[in-house]
Formats: sequence, C-alpha cells, structure tokens
Amino acid sequence: MKKTVRNFVMLVAVALAVTGLALAHDPLYRVTANIPFDFYAGDEHFPSGEYQFVVNEDNSVILADTTSRRTSVVLATPGDAVGIGNGGPALYFDEVGNTHVL
Repeated sequence: MKKTVRNFVMLVAVALAVTGLALAHDPLYRVTANIPFDFYAGDEHFPSGEYQFVVNEDNSVILADTTSRRTSVVLATPGDAVGIGNGGPALYFDEVGNTHVL
C-alpha cells in the first residue's frame, strides 16, 4: 500500500512539474477560428465549430474546441518552410472525398 501511495505522489509531482513548465513559456500565436465543417486532426474527429489554436515554438499546436473544451495536440509545419505564406498562422485542410483533414 505504501508503495502505491508513494508512486501516486511521485506521479502527481511529475504532472505538476510538467504543467508548470508548459505554462511557463508564451506561445508564438493564439488564434481562434470558426471551422464550418467536420474535420480530422491526426486520427481524431472534430465537429464543426469554434476552435482555439495555440502555436508553440516547438511547432506543437494545442487545438481546443471552445464549446466542449476538448483538446488535442498536433505538430505543425511552419508555412515558410514549405513555401506557403509568410510563416504566420494559417490553417490548411486537405479534402479527401467528403472528409476534411487538417
């Protein structure tokens, strides 16, 4: 029992440390967008609606549904690295059949 409690306390301590580090740095961009269609990000399905995208320096993007507060983390490619735009925030969807993929 003591081992279980000790492991749980260590897990909570690590989670708090990681959360603190994540909150310590400022995102590059924080963008809110109204997406008028259902879409997939990775293998997760998201319904149409308003989403907040938080773009970090490491190209990770936190995708948050502003209605349900459901979140997901995806990796992004900087626009200037692929010759698109000026490197600022932009969303690009591929349409595969009737499915939109971020």
